[in-house]
Amino acid sequence: MSTPTISTLRKTTVRAFALGVVSGAFLTAAIVAAAPAKADSTTLAYTAVMGEIVCTTLTEFPAFTGITGIGQAIVADGLTLDQAGEVMWMSVANLCPEHTSLLMRYAARYGTDLA
Repeated sequence: MSTPTISTLRKTTVRAFALGVVSGAFLTAAIVAAAPAKADSTTLAYTAVMGEIVCTTLTEFPAFTGITGIGQAIVADGLTLDQAGEVMWMSVANLCPEHTSLLMRYAARYGTDLA
């Protein structure tokens, strides 16, 4: 078995994070329609504390690399890739909707390779 290269590992991380962004989009729609008690408490708490920072970072780095960097930072804080996508989507939906199209393009670009 060959050892994965850095490039392969990065692609895998980006694709897994994109899946989190896609699932985050669906979770946000469910959260808006459902009672707050049904949402993941860890994700909601993290978003409440860090949502503004997510938006500030996206404003400073409005590109796919910015999204990937934010996702990596959230994962480094102990959340899963799915939770990172959910945090990003909830932050954007509630605090900085001007970045919605960027997240959707990111999900469209990397989410199609995840089936």
